[in-house]
Amino acid sequence: MSSAREQQEEIWKRLIAAQNIEGSKSKTNQQEKWPSYNDVLHDVRKTDYNEILTCPADIHPISDGRDKTICPQGAVCCAKLELFSFPNDIRGKPYTGLLQPGSTSEHCIIRLSSALQPMNSSDQNNKLASMFLGKRLANAKLFPAAAIKMFRGNRIESGNMLFLGCKVGQEEEDFFAHCLCTQITSSMPTTLKPILKLFKKYSATPLLLGNSNLCSFDTHGEMSQDFNFPFCLTLRPRMESGARFLDEVLDIPAGTHLYDLFASPDPLSVADGRKLQRIGRIVTTSEMIPSTPNDGLFFRHQKKDEDFKFKPHWKSELQTKVTLKTGRKGTVASVAGWKLFEHQIADGGYIDFEASEGSS
Repeated sequence: MSSAREQQEEIWKRLIAAQNIEGSKSKTNQQEKWPSYNDVLHDVRKTDYNEILTCPADIHPISDGRDKTICPQGAVCCAKLELFSFPNDIRGKPYTGLLQPGSTSEHCIIRLSSALQPMNSSDQNNKLASMFLGKRLANAKLFPAAAIKMFRGNRIESGNMLFLGCKVGQEEEDFFAHCLCTQITSSMPTTLKPILKLFKKYSATPLLLGNSNLCSFDTHGEMSQDFNFPFCLTLRPRMESGARFLDEVLDIPAGTHLYDLFASPDPLSVADGRKLQRIGRIVTTSEMIPSTPNDGLFFRHQKKDEDFKFKPHWKSELQTKVTLKTGRKGTVASVAGWKLFEHQIADGGYIDFEASEGSS
């Protein structure tokens, strides 16, 4: 099994088998199999995250008993990533590998999930966590997250993109209310700082995910020439109407333009919305099926440290002081995240690779 298509087909069959639905949609009771907040905190403290950062597997055997405590319940489908051509009139180098302009990764899997269960103040098991994590988390309706697996041929491991929204959740029940990003701002509530300290055992910058692996090999498994990758990526939802999690997300049909994909080329571009790039779109190619805590689906998380090996100047640029259009001041690390890019996208001043295709 070496082609991207064969890998996607095999994983999809195993996911269907794991749900025991035999190709017909079955809706999950999202109130079941949600770990309590205390269970999540306990798991975070005791887990060795080296495997998450290094394991190349796409799926683990169900018999391993590796239940997800973060992002436990979700919906999954097959998808494709369509990338627009690189405009002739902009500076910079095109991205490579799975983000090569003008290419399409036909064989992907996308999983939509909530990182945590919405807080229920009447649940005695969650009251302690509510006190520990604060009022904003207690009022959160949802914690949207998305993970995209892009299969590659020639026995090259898949490329994985992982996106998250607000650290303490959102008040809206609409899963597609906000953008998601591969980077979380370094501004951290005091109550979450002990957890951040745990993650710093594995990476100096645990709130940033790497993108260099994505761009090292293309969908055929061919090594990239003139290797280049973006600093961070953002998903903008394109659903015309909101979808409540989980049952309405499971109703999303094949052929749905689910997200637009945006890229920030480097840390110093973050504060300027005119440098943000709309580079492609994600379209579903199958129906959605439930993805449970024990289905075995696995997405490797790439440390940003691996990106810094290729672009070491980025590490110091994270501490560059910037002033945003709103007047807010801070470092790149403290402002770069879903909220900033959502505002920049709404302003409309970004570089649209697709629009450039039509004008060329």
